[in-house]
Amino acid sequence: MKFMLIEDRISRMEKYNSSIVNIPQVDIYTGNKFEVLINSLKNNDTTILDNYACIAAHRTALPDKIRESLKDYCMTKDKPLIFFSGGISASVLKDNPFPFLNLNSKDFYSGNFNLFCEALEDLGMPNLLILQFGAKWKLSLLLNLRNLISVHMNRRVLVEKSIDGFENKKLVDELSMVRDLKLSKLLIKDLISENESLVFLNNPYQSIDGFVFLEDPNESIDGDRIKIEKIKILKKSVDNLIFNSI
Repeated sequence: MKFMLIEDRISRMEKYNSSIVNIPQVDIYTGNKFEVLINSLKNNDTTILDNYACIAAHRTALPDKIRESLKDYCMTKDKPLIFFSGGISASVLKDNPFPFLNLNSKDFYSGNFNLFCEALEDLGMPNLLILQFGAKWKLSLLLNLRNLISVHMNRRVLVEKSIDGFENKKLVDELSMVRDLKLSKLLIKDLISENESLVFLNNPYQSIDGFVFLEDPNESIDGDRIKIEKIKILKKSVDNLIFNSI
């Protein structure tokens, strides 16, 4: 399984991580190879991209039209895309509508790059979370998720103790549906394996608790509310996975 790396500044890559040129899974597009690729994309020819499981590109090396072309291609193919640049201050990963990671060049070329390539070979699929968080990617996500759940539950207590809870509904609105948990597909799989009752996590439009207000039709497509008890079960499963990850 191959990984396309589009990089016009090869000296920077070698400065940060000189071992990349020896990684068999990585196909580096630089120099003349880079120019040929850009010309193909300008002519809307994306055939060459079909040979790769994942694409990474130096963002500022690409014209706006080419960047958009890459995003459209990856969205259509549901293929992971990575943009890296020295001007990106924080890593941001979006799982929908396709896996898309933005991160700083130095972070991209860190030791996580090698771990990512090893996982690509071993698992037969790209895991952008390894590039973002490293070997402890799962633990990082679980800790963030537990924090989100805890904040939500604490705010819910404040609403329930409030004399005018309806007026304060915005305190808990930020976690009204499964999609608000921002779960990766890989994490959902582990959570369901931990507790099969969490199968509702596969439905991003499922409401989580009774604080969903159904006057907004987009809040609950199937109308099946999930009560606070489900959140407690989810938190327990998260705690168990964290314990097993340490």
